[in-house]
Amino acid sequence: MWQHIAVVLVAVGWSLARIGHALADILRALNGNPRPGANREAGKPQSRRRRG
Repeated sequence: MWQHIAVVLVAVGWSLARIGHALADILRALNGNPRPGANREAGKPQSRRRRG
């Protein structure tokens, strides 16, 4: 019984965490401040501008 309750609590907590992160990303996008690395390709190093 207690194990079942624990599993349900973990699942609900994980779902709420996912929703919270999604809402945070949406709010950042609306404010014009996207999360660093969200729009970058995975594994791609940050490009630096060269002068000259």
